[in-house]
Amino acid sequence: MATNLCCSILESECRVEDKVVVHVHWRGSPDSILPICSHYYTLQGNIETLDALKATAFKQLLAPYGQCCFAFAYKREIRDEENNIKTLQTGLILLGLVCLKNPYSAEFIQAIQHCQESGVGVRFAVDDDINTARIIAVYSGLLRREDDGKIVDAGDFRNQSEADRLKTVEDILVMANASPGDKMLMVKYLRQNHHVVAAASAAIRDSPLLKQADVGIFLGTSNEDADIFVPTSEFTLIPAILNLGRRVCRSIEKIVQLKLIMEVSAFTINIVSLLAGNGKEALGSLQLLWINLVMEILGAAAVAITTIYGSSARANTDPVYGSGQIITRPMWMSIAVQSSFQVAVILILILKGGTVFQVSESAVGTMVFNCYAFCQVYLLIPAIEIRRGDVAAGQSCFFLCVVVVIGILQVAVVEIVGVVAHRPRLGIKLWCICVGISSLSLPLNCAANLIIRISRL
Repeated sequence: MATNLCCSILESECRVEDKVVVHVHWRGSPDSILPICSHYYTLQGNIETLDALKATAFKQLLAPYGQCCFAFAYKREIRDEENNIKTLQTGLILLGLVCLKNPYSAEFIQAIQHCQESGVGVRFAVDDDINTARIIAVYSGLLRREDDGKIVDAGDFRNQSEADRLKTVEDILVMANASPGDKMLMVKYLRQNHHVVAAASAAIRDSPLLKQADVGIFLGTSNEDADIFVPTSEFTLIPAILNLGRRVCRSIEKIVQLKLIMEVSAFTINIVSLLAGNGKEALGSLQLLWINLVMEILGAAAVAITTIYGSSARANTDPVYGSGQIITRPMWMSIAVQSSFQVAVILILILKGGTVFQVSESAVGTMVFNCYAFCQVYLLIPAIEIRRGDVAAGQSCFFLCVVVVIGILQVAVVEIVGVVAHRPRLGIKLWCICVGISSLSLPLNCAANLIIRISRL
């Protein structure tokens, strides 16, 4: 086996009547093989002359297939002592042309579709010529054959003015003949148009590109300029990375929202109760410490696990933008509504609880503590959005178990403290009243979500 003209050559010799007969088979790209062929075989096995016109016609037939094409040629010649391999580089007979129509796996195509359905625009920047780049995009599902305006040569893009680049980059799906500098130029103008750009590459020379993008994904071994490494070098893992990132962001948003509701309501309740004139905080320091301990360990863990490791039913919706606000407008509305509800409930209990339920001031304080604690527990339920299918059955069971454990711990702490401190214990009726009052936060949350959806229309 030898290599010449970017081709593979298979040579064999045999002796016929004391002469050395050389059989040479060539395989390579059509651009390398066709110029050294003088004849070709027809389907009927006849040999005809291959002129420049027919060679051009063959190349045009191969154009839709890009670079995934091979040409095979053959020549038989009698070699004497002066002949060498160079004498066999002309006058070959073309045997056939072979094209690989679709070299992309179904998983690769599905990965691109998943990204597009998730609201992520996928763009190719390749160093192949524009015809090959078009075929790559078509067979990968990124581009339709009629979308000629969405593929551009890197040289044309490079020669445009800055204003034209900002406008053109929005419509580009494929950039052909792209050098690492052209790719960086594309990322630059996408970011100037306020896009959050993630760049994925398996080439070391694209390290500056990965560093310039908002998120650099290196498909291969570790690269210090990348933010994410995919050791298997497979693009099909990108949707999984995308889903996990969005789930982590969504989990953080929910935990921050729950924490703010809890802190804002507790602060407001204690301030109002102190200003009311009795000089006593409605929620003591130890009570707040206990609720924070339980919610930040068990509650936050339940929300995080069920959100991150839940099912993928809605994982491909609601894009998360890193440059946006940490606390969004819907979060502020939910915080305001739930905090106001908790403050109102606790203050009503403080002012009218003893009269309405015919209990002592100490028992009212215990009811205040229970209602505040159970309000936080009920807020966990809409946080994981079970009804929307975000959480798989296994994670739903885990979450419900955590809620039950928090409820049991709350009852145990209240009863133990009541025995130790010789405080009046609550009966089953009062426990049910506390649970029932706290459960009103669920329909209130549904009403707040409905208002948010209506305001978005």
